Amino acid sequence: MLIKKKNMITIFAGTIIMLIGITLIMLDIASEKIAQGGIITMGMVMIVIGVINSIRKKQGVAKDELTRKIADRAAAYSWVITLLTLLGVFWLNHFEVIEFSVNRVISITYVVMVATMIFFQQRFWKKGDVK
Repeated sequence: MLIKKKNMITIFAGTIIMLIGITLIMLDIASEKIAQGGIITMGMVMIVIGVINSIRKKQGVAKDELTRKIADRAAAYSWVITLLTLLGVFWLNHFEVIEFSVNRVISITYVVMVATMIFFQQRFWKKGDVK
C-alpha cells in the first residue's frame, strides 16, 4: 500500500521545514533560539501528523524483502559516511582549522545522516538490485 499523496506531502514538507531549522542553527543565521527551536518543532509535528494519519487509516509502505534489503543497505552506507564525516569534523576541530560548537556538530551529523540515507535509498530503488 502506498501513503496517500496528502500525507506524503505533509511528511515531506515537515522534513524540509525541520532541515531549514537545523540549517539555521548550523549556520548561526537566526539569533533567537526560540525561532530555531520553533521551526524544528513545527517540522517534527508535521512529520508526526503525516505518519499518524497514514497509520490510522491503515496506509503505509508495503514491506517485502526488497524494501527491507534496500533500507538496510542504505542505512549501512549512511552510517559509514556519517562516521567518516564525524572523523573529519573531529580532526578539523582538533587541529583548530575550524572551531565547532556542540550544536553545529549535532546539526552536521543529522543533516549528513538524513541526506545520505535518502540518497542511497533512492539510488538503490533506481538500481533495483541490492546484493
